Order: sequence, then C-alpha cells, then structure tokens
Amino acid sequence: MLNELLKPDEELRQRNFHEFELKYGFMLSADEEEDTHYQMREGAFGEPVAYVFAGNTGWVRVNSLYSPSYEADRWSRDFSDGCRRCAVAIYGMSTGVYLRALTCSLRPDIEYFLYEPLEDFFSFVCAYVDLTEIIRNPKVKLYIKEEQKACYFRDVHKELVQFKSELKVIVTPFYIRNEAFREACDKLQISKSYDNSFVREMGRSALKARLYAWNHMRFAFLFPDFAKLIPEGTPAIIVSAGPSLHKNIEVLKRIKGHGFIVCVDRAIRVLNEYGIVPDTIVSVDPEIDVSFLKCDIARNVPLIASYQACIDVQELFKNRIIYFQGLVYENGLIGEKSGATLSGIDYGGNVAGAAFCACRDIGIKTIVLIGQDLAYLDGKTHADDTDTGERNMDVLMVEGIDGKEIATTVAWNTFRHFFEEQIKAHPEIRVIDATEGGALIQGSEIRTLDSVADEFSECGFEMKISNDVIPKAQTVEEYLKTKSMLEVWLKVLDIFVDNAKEIVKVCNLFLESISRSDVADEYNKKLIKYLADLREEIFSSVVNFMMEELWIENTDSIPDHEIIIRNNLEGEIVIGREREYFSAFQNDCAVLKEEIVAAINVGIADNA
Repeated sequence: MLNELLKPDEELRQRNFHEFELKYGFMLSADEEEDTHYQMREGAFGEPVAYVFAGNTGWVRVNSLYSPSYEADRWSRDFSDGCRRCAVAIYGMSTGVYLRALTCSLRPDIEYFLYEPLEDFFSFVCAYVDLTEIIRNPKVKLYIKEEQKACYFRDVHKELVQFKSELKVIVTPFYIRNEAFREACDKLQISKSYDNSFVREMGRSALKARLYAWNHMRFAFLFPDFAKLIPEGTPAIIVSAGPSLHKNIEVLKRIKGHGFIVCVDRAIRVLNEYGIVPDTIVSVDPEIDVSFLKCDIARNVPLIASYQACIDVQELFKNRIIYFQGLVYENGLIGEKSGATLSGIDYGGNVAGAAFCACRDIGIKTIVLIGQDLAYLDGKTHADDTDTGERNMDVLMVEGIDGKEIATTVAWNTFRHFFEEQIKAHPEIRVIDATEGGALIQGSEIRTLDSVADEFSECGFEMKISNDVIPKAQTVEEYLKTKSMLEVWLKVLDIFVDNAKEIVKVCNLFLESISRSDVADEYNKKLIKYLADLREEIFSSVVNFMMEELWIENTDSIPDHEIIIRNNLEGEIVIGREREYFSAFQNDCAVLKEEIVAAINVGIADNA
C-alpha cells in the first residue's frame, strides 16, 4: 500500500551483515534507536522509500515516492564515462538504487568507491533492501565503518595510479557531502594532477636515472641491508628545510649520538652552517641542483636515495648510496633482495615524506619532525633563503600549531595531508612535531626540540656503514646478469615497434569497416580480437609497464588495457585513440632504446 510504514526484516539484515563481514572483515550492528531517525515506507510500485527525520522539518523523503529505480535510472543517464575506464567516488548509499543504476549504465570495467557517511543508516537499510548483490560485486567497494573511511584516499589513489583511470565524483541525490569526503576528493584531484605533471615534466629524467642506477649497483648498498644497522628502539629525527629550522637547529647538537638524524637533501646546507653531521641524507628527485649536497659535512655521510634520484647526486655519493623505493623493475633486474614492492611506495610527492617512509620501513617507532613548516614564515619558503618557485604557487590559509591561521600552498597542504594519512594508518608510530612553527599536522604530538633532547638523552646511537658491515648491492656476476636483462629489453622494444605498426594498420581497417557496417559484425569482432592480441603482447611486458609509468609523457593518451566498445560512435572514439597512441608509441620505443644503449655503455666503462 502506498506510503505504508514497512517493518524491518531481521533475517534480511543479518544476511546483508554477513556478506559485508565476509568481504570487508568488519561487523555491523543495528542502532537500537534507528526508528527515531529513519523510516522505510512503500512506494507506488512496492519499492522501499527511505525517510530521514530532520528535526523541525520533520520526516524528509530521500528518494522517489513514485518509483525509486526509475528515478535512479534517469539520473544515471546524466553521467558519461567518456569511453574510458573511471574510478567513481560516490557519496551516499541511499537504498542502493542509485548505485545499481550506475553499474548498469556505465562501462563494465568501472570501479565504484562508495562512501556512506552514516553507518547507522546503512545498517537500517540492510533490514529492508537486499544488498547482497551490491556487497559481493567485485567492482564495488563500500566504505561504511570509520576504519574503512580512513583508507578511502589510499584505495582510490591506488586505482588511479595503477590503471591510469579518470576520477569521477558523484553525490547521490538528497545527500550533501561532508568535509571528510570533500577533502579526500580534493586530495585525489590534486594528487592525480601532480602524478600527471611529474610524468610529463620529469618522468623521462626519472627513468634515465633508474637506468644509471641499474648499471651502477656495484657501487651502492640496498636499503633492506642498511635497515638492519638501526637498533630496535632508536628514535629518528627528520630534518627538513622549512624556514623555522634556524629556531632550534642548535638543539640538534644535543641529540647527535642519541637518535638517528635523517636530513633531507635541501636542508644539508643549513646543517653545514652549524657543523652538525647527520647520520644519513635522503634524496629522491630526478631533477635537483646537486650543489645543495656539496658540503663539507656531507663528504662521508651515506645517502638514502630512490633509484630515480638525480644522476649527478648518484655520482656524488658513489660507494655510499643506499637504494630505496624499488619497483617491479628492480625486483626483476636485481631480485627480491632489492626490497622492491610491486605497488611501489607512496611518499606523498616530497623528500620529507620519503624520509618518513624510510624510517617507518626500518621499524622506527618514534619519529620527530623539525623544519617541517609546510607554510610560509615572514614570506620565506626555506631555511636557506633560496626560492625555487614556491612564491608563485596558489596560497591558502590553514591552521598553524598555535591555532592561528597560517599561509601555505596547495602543494605543501598535500604534503601535510600525507603525514596525517601516515599517522592514521600507523598508530604504532609516535610522531612528534618539534618544528616549533608552521602548519598543524593533525595527529602529531607538538613538542619543543629541547624537551625531545631531554627525553632522548639516555638513548645511544652511532651510524656505521662500510663493506665490512653490509654487502654491496651487486657482485660483478650480478651486474653482468642485470646488463644481459637490459639487452633483452632492447629486443622487446623492437617487438613493440613491429606490433605498434600492425596495430595502426588494424585500426585503419576497423575504422574504415565501421563507417559502412555495425561494430558488432563478425568481421569487426575479428579485427578487435586481433587488435587485443597484438596489444596484449605489449601490455603484458614489464617494459611497457615501465614506459607507462615514466616514459609516455601524455599519460591521458594511454589506452585502457581492455577494449570496450558498445556502439559505432564508441568504436570511432576508442579505436581512433588507439591509432593515435600507437603511431606515437613507435618513436617512444626508439628513443628509449637509444637511452638504454647509452646507459649500458656508461655502465660498461664505469664497471671496467
């Protein structure tokens, strides 16, 4: 009966709860007072219609009284997938009808990340709507519990990075997105823009630096071996180059010998002024001014570096460089001992974040931040008074450690969010912000460096690294094996070029064919099958993965790894993109081949 108040089905609720627990490992429970907040009534065609109590406004309906599913279907047609794989960040579950409509109208390869702000409302809906199909759907990830929501940014970002997906943000009707969801989506947009900019501006430099590293492993150490040198219980102090560093840097002398002092590359000149020798330096960027690191105090200090650290920096720290942040390529070329992870390491796009990740992966449980302003101080951006463009960035106001507003930039604010996400994800790590200035990093413990020095006075630590303590990254035999693998890559690139030429021919045949026939015709299906086979020979190779990560400058041009064409118009768009991409891809392969040959030759000369 229309608008009749429905009764909860507790068996249905428990089935939904059971499926949720099986998939996510979290138990849900019903709110004993849910009837005072929510109601479910019958719509015109028997569908459940949800109501929310809104104080003086009374009961507010959150979907159509006529037909929620029809309304949701029409609503979903307003969204286009752009003939590309997308990650859909959707806010609000409602009764599930909107999510169902989206999964029916958009591409089948789209991943949905649904953020429901009200756990008790989701639990309420579970008693009236069978959500088991939605919960089981491998393309749908539900974020209901607070513990799940803490991982929302990380999970969506992983999808964007791994599959080069577009980000689409959708707010379910009758919902007003909260600050946490808005902030997560803003961070995702900024991060995706940063990732694309990095590849466009520095990706090729990063890969050239990796090629240099792979051919010079005999003059380096590996991070897993180095990590064993740090005794359990040792605190770490990460020294960044923020403008507040001069305030308390003298106190760092009291901590020397009582903690693991990690200095980012940009801050080493400031430590040099005060005669403070850090235990290690960290550098990760493929393009930096190496003069920052040419200091007296740095002459014997080891360097923790990414494999894509600036080539000049790698050369400067020959025989005392420790490679960190290995990816799948390092795993293949160097082996498991490299400590490489298939998914890589997200260090928030900044060297201080990389230093934090290094300390975290060593197993350090107390990390102190100094010089980590992430904000302006009297117009200054860094302690060394040099300006590398930050003054021209977009400025916004955030809360400082004293509760007052302070000026920062969009980029610095993203770095701040990274530290906050790390603190949430690793409650076992005590993070102390002893910068004594700058932006507030939520979750950190605000202290003076003097008080930290007092606390660490009983600790003892001395950094020693040499061939006698840990082995070099590779022997001569292992270097030659890596060199042989790189020479195989040269042959793989030749195969890529041959396949790309054939792909362009097939694309031309397909586009000509669908101009006079339906995309679903048997001939067109055979062309797509042949095209998919040619592409798979490329896409299944680690060399292509590397190219997509670092070498292809226009990341938006990279085609989806699964060809999805639902009509002729999509066929023209999708295959047109394929033809354009693989036409340019041939030259990308040729240029990369030249770089690999050059890197091998430099390695041969240096290893002689």
